[in-house]
Amino acid sequence: MTAWRACAGGALAERARAVGVRRGVLEVAVEDARWVETVADLLPTLGARIAERCPDLGIRSWRLVTPDGERRTRSAPVRVPTRPASPDHR
Repeated sequence: MTAWRACAGGALAERARAVGVRRGVLEVAVEDARWVETVADLLPTLGARIAERCPDLGIRSWRLVTPDGERRTRSAPVRVPTRPASPDHR
């Protein structure tokens, strides 16, 4: 997923990869247990960035897949920042 690398940056994208989006859930796999908590902390922000960049994906929440296969689902919705209305749309 190209949007993942662009939003996460190269260093993080090498440690965690976006597996895909299923039913509005962005699934991200972490290969190294040392990165699980860091990625979990960043996923709400990264999920919102990807949702904003790729609205057609319909991302509403995220799921983290740990190296041991555990799936941690974030039940809180991904919040997409709203953009202020342009002067033409007031």
